[in-house]
Amino acid sequence: SSKRPQELGVLKGRLNLEYAASVDANSVHRALHILKPSPDLSGDYTCHVATFQSEDRKTKNMLVFGKL
Repeated sequence: SSKRPQELGVLKGRLNLEYAASVDANSVHRALHILKPSPDLSGDYTCHVATFQSEDRKTKNMLVFGKL
């Protein structure tokens, strides 16, 4: 079964947790739908994925453009 993404930190209350990036169960949560993105969300984000066999994490920078 596939678990939904968790809202943490600055993304709390700003994600559409019903969003599905794919119908494929292995990639349904490969992307996030951010509600009302704004420049204050710019920064480094880490995605952490774990299964019973392994785990992985990746950090990337996200830059959000828009009017302040």
